[in-house]
Amino acid sequence: MRKYEDVQVDALRHALEEATKPGGRWSRRALSLAAGLGPDAVRDIISGKSKAPGFRTVVALADVLDISSTAFLGLSDEIADAPMVPILGAIEPGVWREEPLGDPSRAELIPAVVDIALPDIKRFAVRMVGLSMDELFVPDDVLYCEYTRENEVRLSAGHLGVILREKNGLYELTAREIAMNEVEEVALISRTTVPSLSFQKTVSFNSDYMAVDGDDNVYEVIGIIKGVYRQVRGIDRMRDVSRK
Repeated sequence: MRKYEDVQVDALRHALEEATKPGGRWSRRALSLAAGLGPDAVRDIISGKSKAPGFRTVVALADVLDISSTAFLGLSDEIADAPMVPILGAIEPGVWREEPLGDPSRAELIPAVVDIALPDIKRFAVRMVGLSMDELFVPDDVLYCEYTRENEVRLSAGHLGVILREKNGLYELTAREIAMNEVEEVALISRTTVPSLSFQKTVSFNSDYMAVDGDDNVYEVIGIIKGVYRQVRGIDRMRDVSRK
């Protein structure tokens, strides 16, 4: 998980001074207002009156200046040696593709923090498209996942699964909440506020996390979602969504 420590006030102050120097694009007041802050916010940071500007202030100013906010936010060492995880596909119900997942060697990568107790967990990521799970995820979220089969995961109620559905040689990738009944049949449930995207299907998965329904759809739970990376005004943040 990406963590931010102290705001780098000197770096922020220098950037604000450069942006508001005579003949520059911004006055101090105009820059403050463009960032949605009080009219004296930039002046107070430059003068030192504001000694510890808050996270939201830093992000807003960086966004207006078109500078990565990580330049002003101390980044903890937790991410420095994190392994990189490939984004292998898109969660997009109703869209069928010829390949189940993308090529890891050509994929965009995101950092993942390793559980010290479980350093060898196999991981991947997928990008959220649309509103099929909008109670939990928004479009363009990147879902950080752990493979089921490779990690010998036992499916449990409350897990959020990445479901690969195959029919006639085409593949669809979805995300569903997993519920279980008394005979360990699995219900795959959408978590959406959009009625037309609502979905619930009960199937019996075998030990390889696969199931077949009466319409010859083959379902496979390929991963369990453990976290989500989300862009928040120029910063990528990650939150844990795993069910303990």
